[in-house]
Formats: sequence, structure tokens, C-alpha cells
Amino acid sequence: MTRYAPQHFTEHDHPFLAAGRLWTVPSITLSRMPDGAVSIGIPEIRRIHRAIANAICAQPDSLSPDELEFLCDVTDTSVSELADSLGVAKSTVSRWRSGSRSIPPPVRGLLQRSFWLRIFADDVEAWRLPSSWIQTDARFLALATRKAIDSQITFEISPRNDAEKLAAGG
Repeated sequence: MTRYAPQHFTEHDHPFLAAGRLWTVPSITLSRMPDGAVSIGIPEIRRIHRAIANAICAQPDSLSPDELEFLCDVTDTSVSELADSLGVAKSTVSRWRSGSRSIPPPVRGLLQRSFWLRIFADDVEAWRLPSSWIQTDARFLALATRKAIDSQITFEISPRNDAEKLAAGG
């Protein structure tokens, strides 16, 4: 029996659905299987998830229920763990994830910073951060998310607008 290896190829501006949004991935490596099916490898999915998490954490004034669920999934954080780390009831976190209660702004910033550090801590361990970076969660996230891109720890990714999402069938 002859085995056929998948053919790898790169696609640009590829749509990727995650965190309740359609994102544009600037460059993605895909594989065409011998039966013609197209697949994406786990390392590539992880690379894209890191970029999306970086983009979500860079947003200073929002964290939707879909984004919170995505960050929990990417970091393998349970409702119980999140509630314990914040000192709130599990039901509160569940309400945030369902959208029946909004996340208070100070908690939102703390969550974004915490998730960002869980994802990128190993990569940024050697960074020497000026004390001015840690004055507020918003300042830290604005500087850290940009430095992660500039240092090529991750890449810049952006959500598509609603018209593009609707055209793509979303």
C-alpha cells in the first residue's frame, strides 16, 4: 500500500472563526490530505489562538462573553479556578460567561492581564519591564501586546467587520 503525504500550502487573509468573531489570519499553513480534504495542524491552531488572545487582551474597554470563554479555553481555566482566583462566586463567573451580567471594568482589566500572562509568561520572562508599565492593567496590556507582536512572539490579527462576516456566511 502506498502512503501519500499531505501537501502543505500557505493561504493569505484566511478567515478563522473564534471568540464569537470572524478573524483575518494574515498567513496560515494548511495541509491538503490525499483525499482532497484541507486540514490545519494543532501547532498552527495554537499559533492563531495566541494571536487572537493577544488581540482580545489588547482591547481596553471590552471583554465579551465569547471572548471570556475563548480565553478560558485557551488557558484551560475552569469556572471554579477563575472564581477562586478573583474571590467571587462561581455563579458570578457563569453569569459573565453567559452574558447575563457584565464584567466590571476593574475586573475586566485584571482578567485580561491575567490571561495574557498565562499565555505569554514563558515568552516574556526575560523582558525587563520598566515600572511605568505596571501602573495600570490598561497600560501594561497596551505595551505588552504591542511588544509581543514587535518581538515576533505572536502576530497581529484583526477581526473582520460585520459586512465581511455576513458575506462569509457568519
